[in-house]
Amino acid sequence: MTYFDADEIRTALKNASPSIATADFINGIFADEDKTETIESEVYDLDAFVAYVDGWHRVDENTDLADLITEFQDAFSGTWSSEEAYIENALDEGLFGEIATDSVLGRYIDVNALTRDVFISDMTSVEGAPGEVHVFYNC
Repeated sequence: MTYFDADEIRTALKNASPSIATADFINGIFADEDKTETIESEVYDLDAFVAYVDGWHRVDENTDLADLITEFQDAFSGTWSSEEAYIENALDEGLFGEIATDSVLGRYIDVNALTRDVFISDMTSVEGAPGEVHVFYNC
């Protein structure tokens, strides 16, 4: 189980610069022992979770935390140094087929154009801490 301390919560909120509603929602989670236990056992990247909540959800006292965490887990694809770094890794891992970026065919791929196309429709990124982006599937 991951335990988030007060500094981690403040840092996550600072990195995301969330709306007041999101900040209140996140702080409210950590004021409720049951919700704190849920988020600490289910969310492994608090910065990304705060960015996700702030980027896509209007939260209030009726927001279902379990549903929100499930949606986050389904959408989150990692934290990367850039969108291009995510696409380069995806190419290396074969997510677009068996084309490594260091292969003969791979050197002909325009990573910038592919990144632009993927992030227009299939993926979204949200800036995190300096030099980081959180990548999410548009699901």
